[in-house]
Amino acid sequence: IKTKGQIEVNKTVEMGPKPVIGDTEILGKRKKISSQKARNYLLIPDEFELLKQKVTLNFKNLDYKEAMNLMAKMGDINILVGDEVAGSITAKLVNVPWDKAFNALLDMKSYAADIDVSSNLIRVHTPQTLTAQESGFDGIWGAGGHASGDGMLNTTLLLSRLSGKLTNMEFGALYLLPLENPVTLAEEIAALDVLTEGKLTIAVSLGWREFQFKAFGLDPKERLPRFLETLEIMKSLWQETTFKHEGRFYDLEFERGIKKPQQKPYPKILIAANADVGIKRSARIANGWLISTRAKYETIARQSLLHKDALAEYNTEGTIWAWRECYVHESKAKAIETIRPYAEALYADRASLGHARDLPDADRLDTSFDEIVKDRFIIGDVEECVEEIKRYESLGVESIIFRMQWPEMPQELTINTIKKMKEVIKHFR
Repeated sequence: IKTKGQIEVNKTVEMGPKPVIGDTEILGKRKKISSQKARNYLLIPDEFELLKQKVTLNFKNLDYKEAMNLMAKMGDINILVGDEVAGSITAKLVNVPWDKAFNALLDMKSYAADIDVSSNLIRVHTPQTLTAQESGFDGIWGAGGHASGDGMLNTTLLLSRLSGKLTNMEFGALYLLPLENPVTLAEEIAALDVLTEGKLTIAVSLGWREFQFKAFGLDPKERLPRFLETLEIMKSLWQETTFKHEGRFYDLEFERGIKKPQQKPYPKILIAANADVGIKRSARIANGWLISTRAKYETIARQSLLHKDALAEYNTEGTIWAWRECYVHESKAKAIETIRPYAEALYADRASLGHARDLPDADRLDTSFDEIVKDRFIIGDVEECVEEIKRYESLGVESIIFRMQWPEMPQELTINTIKKMKEVIKHFR
C-alpha cells in the first residue's frame, strides 16, 4: 500500500488519532444513511487533509476488517467495524482520494458508514443495523428457538456480539423456558446482562411446537411444570450463593453460586402468554406480560383489563409489552402487497403446525391473510401506523417490539420500512 503524504502504514492504532483541526460544526455530529441507497457516502470537508490525501491500494482477498484497519491507519482516524461485517475484498485503486477510496470499499460490499467528526470516529455496519440506530429505535430483541431449521441464530450469542457495538441500545431476549437447562440459562443471562451494562429485558414462554419438545426428548404435556420449576431455580441462582433445590425435574445443590446479573435482583422478566391463565400468571410471578404477534386487538383489549385486575389481586406491579408485526409504506394497500409473499407464507406454516391450538377463538390463524392482518399488524402509511400504536397506548401497552422482516424477504424492503419508521417514532418522543 502506498500513500501520497506523511502517513506510515505500519503506524499502530494504539498510538491513537491526531486531534481533528477545524470547525467540526460544518459536518454535524451524525451523518445519516442516504435515503436513496442502502449505504452511506461520507461528505468530508477539504480541511480534513488526511482524509483527502490520494492513496493507492492493491490487495487481493483481504479480510474486510483488515482493509478497514489499514484505511484507519492511513487516514489517522478511528474506524469501528460491526461484528456483523464480514468477508474479504479484492481491490486496486490508483491515486484516489482517501474518502473516495473508502466509499468505494463500502460500495463493493454494500456496507454503510456513520461519521462523528467531533470524536474522530467512523462506524461501519450493515445498512440494517445502522438504519435502525438512526431511526430512533430504543433496542433490539432476539427470539429464542431451537431445532427450527437453518434460519435462526442462538439468541444469547447473537445479542452478546451486538452488545459490544450497539452500546446505546437496549436488548431483549425471548426464551422457550421448558426447553432450557436452568443453571446454564441463568449463567448466560447473567453474563448477557453484564455485557449489556444492565440494559437487558428477558421474556419467557411455554413454547408450543411439538417437534421442538421431541428434539429435546421432552413431553409437551410437562411444559408448564418445567416452565415454573426452571424459572424458580433461575431466580434463586441470581439472588443466592448457596441453596438446595429438590423438585420434580431437578435436584440441585450449590455451594458457590453463579455470576450475578448487573441488575438487582435480576433483569426484568416478562411472560409471553396468549391464554387468560398465562396472563394472570405474569401478574403473579413476573414483571410484565408480553403480548404475542398472534393476538388480535379485541382479545388484547379484554386481556389488558384481566392483567390489571390480576395485579390488584396479587398486589404486584407489572407492565405490558406487545410484539407486533409492522410495515410502513406509502399506503396500507402497498404495504400489504409488499409483505404478502413473505408474511403470508409464515402464517400459513404456523397454521399448519397447529399454532392456534392455545389461542382464543378470535385469534385463529386458519383464515385468509387479509383477515390475519386486520387488527393484528401495525401496517400502512405513517399516519395509519401512528394511530394504530396509539390504540395500544390506550390499553396500557408501554413498549412495542416490531417485527419488520419475514423469511426470504429481501433486505432492501426491510431497510425501506425501518427508514420510514423514523417518521412514526418521532410522534412518541
